[in-house]
Amino acid sequence: MFELIDTIDVENTLGEGVTWDTETQTVWWTDIEQKKLFAYQVTDRNLTTYNTPHRLCAFALTKDSGVLLAAFDCGIGLHNLASGKTDWLFKFPGDATVRFNDGRTDAKGRFWVGTLNEDGDKTASSGLYRVDTNMQVTKVASDVGICNGLAWNNDATRFYMADSSRQIIYQYVFDNDSGDISSRSTFKQLDASTAPDGAIMGNDDHLYSALWGGSCVARFAPNGDEERFDVPVEQPTCVAFGGEDNDLLFVTSARYALSDEAIANAPKSGSLFIYRTGFNGTQSPRFAGETRHD
Repeated sequence: MFELIDTIDVENTLGEGVTWDTETQTVWWTDIEQKKLFAYQVTDRNLTTYNTPHRLCAFALTKDSGVLLAAFDCGIGLHNLASGKTDWLFKFPGDATVRFNDGRTDAKGRFWVGTLNEDGDKTASSGLYRVDTNMQVTKVASDVGICNGLAWNNDATRFYMADSSRQIIYQYVFDNDSGDISSRSTFKQLDASTAPDGAIMGNDDHLYSALWGGSCVARFAPNGDEERFDVPVEQPTCVAFGGEDNDLLFVTSARYALSDEAIANAPKSGSLFIYRTGFNGTQSPRFAGETRHD
């Protein structure tokens, strides 16, 4: 089953980072290019929109409902939603051409976030960072072009990361205690027509990946076998499981760089889609560090 049950028409330029909050039954996501953050309460169908001071590329919910661990284009910080202020943990140099991109928290509550290069080499010039619960920010991997699709299997022994520029999903050996990754190998090589984007892990260790340019969400078995579920847009961007029974799949999408003709052919581009599935999945835990934000 893959049944579309709701569409939130927000016309995102680049919807991303979709995350489910079980406590409030709310789905959160960002429009990177429009500098907006969205929160949709599923039960009462209430949509709240926040303006962000920079392009919000990825984020984690925290123990404080009013504070996000935010990966903006220019750096990482604790962002207070009410005041709009950010307590910075890490910033790129002012002349940097990289920005943060996709991010997720692991089972220990550490936040992982990758980068992409907006000017220059798109094949090997970016990296992967980890924010530990003591607020230390560490670069843990390089040799990646557009870092996307971060996920872990259910026993936290495998870490998955996509490189959209190479159409590859990699897998690593993961040490859940230390947060170390090692022994990178190719999990799935896609063809040049699609790029793996945001991802989430199912409870059955199947990896769900939004395929940019592919008009679908792919479901990958642990051995790499796949099935695909069509979505009514060319550029799905990220996925998350949630809902009262944990069987809803939320899918963000983008209008980024689409022609007028392409948008006319797929007018729901940029919407958030909610599908009822026959599957269940994991959620991103809250960031476990202290939110020392005034």
